Formats: sequence, C-alpha cells, structure tokens
Amino acid sequence: MSEQRDLIFRLINDGQVVGYEWHRLKGLPTAIVHSIDGIYWTVMQDYIKHDQKDQYIGQRDVDGCRIFENDKIQVCFFDDDFNPSDEKNRKIAKVYFNEIRLQFDIERTADNNFTLVDWKESKVIGNIYDGGNV
Repeated sequence: MSEQRDLIFRLINDGQVVGYEWHRLKGLPTAIVHSIDGIYWTVMQDYIKHDQKDQYIGQRDVDGCRIFENDKIQVCFFDDDFNPSDEKNRKIAKVYFNEIRLQFDIERTADNNFTLVDWKESKVIGNIYDGGNV
C-alpha cells in the first residue's frame, strides 16, 4: 500500500488569494486545516469562502517558497549540455496542470530545447492574481 501525500491548496475568491487549505493525510487522525497566511494553521470554525483552489506542486523555490499552480516563476531549465547558468535557460513561466501532468506556459523557440527544471534555481515572482501576463 502506497503512502498518501498531503495536499495543500491556495484558496482564491473573486480573483484574490484569501487563504490556504491543507489536507493532512499522513498519519492519524487525518484532518483539513486552514490558514489565512500559509504559516499558521488551525482547524477553523469559520469556513474560508473561496471559488477556486490552486494546488501546491510539491516543490519549493530558491527562497523556500511553495510553488502553486498559477504561479509565475523564473524557471531555470537545463539545456542539452546541463548548463543552468546560461541566461538563455532562464525564462518566466506560468505553472499549471493539464490532464496528465505539470506544465509550464512558456514561449518555445528553436534555441531553447529544455529537458529538466532545476527547482533549486527557480524563483516565484508572483501569480496570475497579481495582474499582468506571463
């Protein structure tokens, strides 16, 4: 039997981040806890009203910030030579899930044949709710 992983969501209401929800599935008892700031968690009596959830992708950026879908991140891709320091390998991308896997919304050109993401060098720079495009 495989171990379930915890799920963390960023809660959105009317296009604004309003809190976080953590489905604690490891160990017993399981619980759903909430947070206004993503730091202090509690079993809240009051439901945090939301109309959308963004899922935590299970990775942190260079500063230790959780990366959620719909985040805008500066991504450091390895190229065919595995050279993450090359500036052409640093792109701004939006994180999202398609039907089967994690994806990045990023402009593709003939000279950026990316294969792997170096999460330790990636940085969250905002999210789609902050305004502006990727």
